[in-house]
Amino acid sequence: MEFFAVSRPLSPLERDSTERFSVPLLGNRDDAIKMNAALELAQYKPLINKVFPFDQLKDAYEHAVSGDHMGKIVVNLVEGDQIE
Repeated sequence: MEFFAVSRPLSPLERDSTERFSVPLLGNRDDAIKMNAALELAQYKPLINKVFPFDQLKDAYEHAVSGDHMGKIVVNLVEGDQIE
């Protein structure tokens, strides 16, 4: 599987920030299909740290920028929808 980094101009936010930004690695379409099939076969699921209802979007953002979490932060757009 071959992967390569994609370079792009930095946004003003990225240029002026003390934060580190990573650039995703991309491969070709066939490799992505194989990787997705392997992940599905292995039944990998994202680690969800916390789910916020849409009306708590500001709290979700503050939680994300705090850096005090491991895993994905989910904002639920559909009221009553359960996320596992």
